[in-house]
Amino acid sequence: MKKKKLAACTDDKKDSRTIKVFSWNVACCEPSSLAPSWWSKNDSLVNITSIILQSGADIVALQESPLGIEASIKEKYSLVASTTSHAPGYVMLFVRKSLKVDKVLKIGPTICCEIQMFGKRIGFCNVHLAPFKQGETARKVQVLNAMKAFKGRLDILAGDCNMRMKEGKDIEDRGYIDVWKSLGRISKLRFTWDSKKNWYHGDPSAPGAFGFTCRFDRIYVNKDAATARYLKLIGEEPILGMENSFLSDHYGLLATLSLNDK
Repeated sequence: MKKKKLAACTDDKKDSRTIKVFSWNVACCEPSSLAPSWWSKNDSLVNITSIILQSGADIVALQESPLGIEASIKEKYSLVASTTSHAPGYVMLFVRKSLKVDKVLKIGPTICCEIQMFGKRIGFCNVHLAPFKQGETARKVQVLNAMKAFKGRLDILAGDCNMRMKEGKDIEDRGYIDVWKSLGRISKLRFTWDSKKNWYHGDPSAPGAFGFTCRFDRIYVNKDAATARYLKLIGEEPILGMENSFLSDHYGLLATLSLNDK
């Protein structure tokens, strides 16, 4: 059977004051449990990096990324830094090659930096926060530690936040806007984890298994820094059109933001 490349994502057009932020937990590019027998980790890598390269993103925040992925996107993106989290793979932050980056900090499972764009310094943080329902306090501490250590305004926080539905108010109370909420809570964009539909880890009806949905992956924007214009899910197309088989157990996010003057 001939191997095919998956279709890349598309997005709305940018203007001179907008930036695109891409975030995705790529599950180390390991094949889905339902992938064809000939489908390899390299096939997943090729398709994931193709989506990244064609996204038009200015900033790419990856979680559970395999080392070496930087070589596959080096034509457009420079690696800012990588760090570890509780999970396999790496938290990795990339920017478009034309952008200048300063003040890079790695605090726990987060990478923070300042990115120079449009004559402004944009504070950005890529996160892979603590897992499980009982990890709520740890997640709050990890975000707070990053904000305190950065010693400057973090304008955008993105990544696999592992937050449950009720979480996030503490970030919003600090002056941040949840991009999904700000764009009208569109139902089809709500869940970045949907193991009822995405059988990456297997059939949820199997003995001992269960399927559930959650909004683990999020993008937060400081309300003084930018305004959300557009959001779409990444990687929600089944591999080769095969029902329930996807590139990762998470769907990613691609947001278009308009910078404010503040």
